[in-house]
Amino acid sequence: MGRDTMQHGQSGRWLLRLVLGIAVAAVLLLTWTAAVLEIRHGRVERAMARFRSAPNGEHTQTLIELLANRAVPREQGERILTLLLRPEVTTRPAYPAGRPAKMSVRRPLHIEMPQGRIVFEQYVWAAGERIDASRESTNRLFGFPQIFNAWLQPLEPGTYHAELRTECSIRHPPPRPSLWDRLYTQLRGRLLGRPVLRSRTNSEPSYECRFTVPFDVNLVTPDQAERLELVTDPQTDQTMRAAIGAETSEQHGVYATAAGRRGYRGSMSITFKRLPVATACELSLRLPDGRELPSGPGRQPQRIRLRAGDYGRFVVDVGSFGLEEPGEYAGTLVLKPDPDYAYEDPAIKAIWDNTLEFPISFSVYVRTRTQ
Repeated sequence: MGRDTMQHGQSGRWLLRLVLGIAVAAVLLLTWTAAVLEIRHGRVERAMARFRSAPNGEHTQTLIELLANRAVPREQGERILTLLLRPEVTTRPAYPAGRPAKMSVRRPLHIEMPQGRIVFEQYVWAAGERIDASRESTNRLFGFPQIFNAWLQPLEPGTYHAELRTECSIRHPPPRPSLWDRLYTQLRGRLLGRPVLRSRTNSEPSYECRFTVPFDVNLVTPDQAERLELVTDPQTDQTMRAAIGAETSEQHGVYATAAGRRGYRGSMSITFKRLPVATACELSLRLPDGRELPSGPGRQPQRIRLRAGDYGRFVVDVGSFGLEEPGEYAGTLVLKPDPDYAYEDPAIKAIWDNTLEFPISFSVYVRTRTQ
C-alpha cells in the first residue's frame, strides 16, 4: 500500500512538472512570437517614416515589396497603400463662374506590382453627388496626371467645397493548387464519373484602403479668373522647335466611315524632348486641295497636352481624319495651339503660342472582314 502511494505521488509530481514545463514553454513561445512581431512591426513603421521624410524610389520600392510579399498585417498594409496612392490634387486659384471647373489628379510615384494588381476607383464628390470618376485595374502606375471635373454646375461666384474619394485594393492571384489538390480533384472526378472543374474565383483582396482628399473650388467673375499666358518670342520659338520633331511611323489601324470600314498604313510620331514651356495643341491634316481635316459631325481633332519639363512620343491616329476615299495621301500635319485644352490642366500656367507643320504621307484602303 505504501509503495502504491509512493508511485502515485511520483506520478503526480512528474505530471505536474510536465504541465509546468509545457506552460513555461508556451509562455516563452508566446513571448518570442510577440517580440518577433514587435520587431517586424517596428521595422515596417521605420520604413514608412523614411518614406514620409523622403519619398524617393528606394523607399517607395521597399514599401511595394512589403505589399507584394504580403509581409505586413492588414492595418499596416492599409496605411502603406494609402501613402503610396495618395495623389497630388491641383486646382486653379480662381475659375470663371458659369463654366465647368477642371482639376488635376496626379500620383507622382512610379509603382509596379510584380505579382497581383492594384484596383482603385476615384471619384469627385461635389454638391452631394458624384460628378466624375475613373476606375483602373493595373500592375503599373506611371504618374501621369488625370483631369477631372471639379465642379459642373454654373454657379454664382463663391468658394465651394468638394472632395476626391479613393477606394483601392491589392489583389494577388489565387495560389496554384498543390500536387495533392490536383490528385484529389482527379480522383473525385473518377469516382463521380465526370470531370470536376476547379472554380476560378478571384482571390480576396490582400490589402484595402479608403481615403478622401478635400479641396475648394473658387469661382469668380470672368475678369478676375486666372488667365493662361501665351508665350512666343524668338528664343522660346527656337528652343521649342528644336524640342519638337516628327518621325515616320509604321502605324496601321482601322476606322469607320459613312461609306464603310477603312484601314490605313503609315503615320507619324510626334516626339517631344524635355520641354521648357508647356504645350497644348490640336492636330489637323491639310490636304493639297486646301481642305483641313477632321471635319464634319462626330469628328473631333486629336489633342496633345504636355506640361513644362515633360517629354514623350505621340503617334498620330490617321483614322481620326475620317478619309473615305481609298488611295495614297500626302499632306501637312498641322499642330495649332489650343489654349482651352491647356486651361483644363490647372498645373499649366503658360503655353507656347505657335504653330508647327510637318509633311505626312499614308495610304487608305477598303477594309474587309478577311483582312
